Amino acid sequence: MYVEEVGFDFLYDKCGLYDTLRAVTCSGASAKGISWNWQFLGDLQPHMLNFLENHDEQRVASDFFCGSAQAGYAALAVSALLNTAPFMLYFGQEMGERGMQQEGFSGLDGRTSIFDWCKVPALESPDKAVLKRYKDALALARTAAFSEGKTFDLCYCQNTGEFNPDRHFAFLRSDSKHTFLVVSNFGDTADITVRIPAEAQEYLGVKPACTAYTLNVREKDFQVIEIR
Repeated sequence: MYVEEVGFDFLYDKCGLYDTLRAVTCSGASAKGISWNWQFLGDLQPHMLNFLENHDEQRVASDFFCGSAQAGYAALAVSALLNTAPFMLYFGQEMGERGMQQEGFSGLDGRTSIFDWCKVPALESPDKAVLKRYKDALALARTAAFSEGKTFDLCYCQNTGEFNPDRHFAFLRSDSKHTFLVVSNFGDTADITVRIPAEAQEYLGVKPACTAYTLNVREKDFQVIEIR
């Protein structure tokens, strides 16, 4: 309705992808919910705005969400790299801002107040490792394979003990020149084996060097490799 009748360009994917990623990251919900979300949206997906933080939601690094910026990396990869929908970066998120100050009106709630004059500590002393991780992820997001290319969700065809569909999420992004494999790990550090089925090769029009890849992915982190 808001897209087709009212004319909104984009809608926050709050009740879909955001809530799903938060539940998978923090509450042990199955990563299968990520596939369900994009399948449910269908043709509306390009009109959604992906995000992990905004003025209403708690900071990823706050004690109310992940507890650290690093624990949100797996969710970052999905939100920023899964599809051609735009990704919104909230100020200070890429520097590890925690939003854990006791502000006047807002109080201690894991958010940066929009009502009070207050400091944002990460802007004064950014976490350089977090900033680099975000820079690398967003640099990938700007390449043609991610900003314009096709997506292939690989989770349905993984049937080995090295891939846990409740904790792991894997997908391909591809354009006419480059194809990337993205693996997000919402569980403990693991060697994750991902098969590339014939259906993916046919849909994307690519032939990777291998039909299976094993990546060592740290806890709640992600890896991206180019396979063509």
